[in-house]
Amino acid sequence: MTGLAVIVLREAGVPASDPRVQKGVAWLKANQRASGRWWTRSLNTDSWHFITYSGTAFPLLALQLCDSLPTGE
Repeated sequence: MTGLAVIVLREAGVPASDPRVQKGVAWLKANQRASGRWWTRSLNTDSWHFITYSGTAFPLLALQLCDSLPTGE
């Protein structure tokens, strides 16, 4: 949800330098898994976690909107 919140802020015209946006970006970067994903647990099942796809897509879009994509460090 942090990725979605950053997207909404950026689309509303809040600059990427805004402290609220930067706090979200910092959280996204700190919580990205080694696989490159942001794992998200499904609310409906414990066997398939398809929500991880959107749980990764939103952070990537948010970082792109802030010009903060990971560099693979």
